[in-house]
Amino acid sequence: MFNSATQISQSSWCIGIIDNASFTTLAATDTMASHTGWIENVAFSETNRVAWGPGSSSAQTVTNASAATFDITGTATLQGVFVTSNNTLSGTTGTLWTTALFASPIPVTNGDQIKISYSISC
Repeated sequence: MFNSATQISQSSWCIGIIDNASFTTLAATDTMASHTGWIENVAFSETNRVAWGPGSSSAQTVTNASAATFDITGTATLQGVFVTSNNTLSGTTGTLWTTALFASPIPVTNGDQIKISYSISC
């Protein structure tokens, strides 16, 4: 599914950022079309969600080969990440594969850069 097989609708998954603004919860029923407990942060200069390109598997874990880098263009607090099959910013189609919260919210301002690594373990 993530490293050697055919993936859903594109060659790689994409990482998006969950904003702290109006954040209430993540839910197992969340989809790209409906996730009422959170919103996407798009205050960065990349024109699309950043690709999560899988690296080599090791000890039943796959991590993106290189960190997904976001160049921040506004002031915000970031709550976490999501991984989806749709790279369109604010896009509501595609498959929402997972969501995850940071250990604590991360404040960012214009000019900051955040690098995200996401690992899948089984």
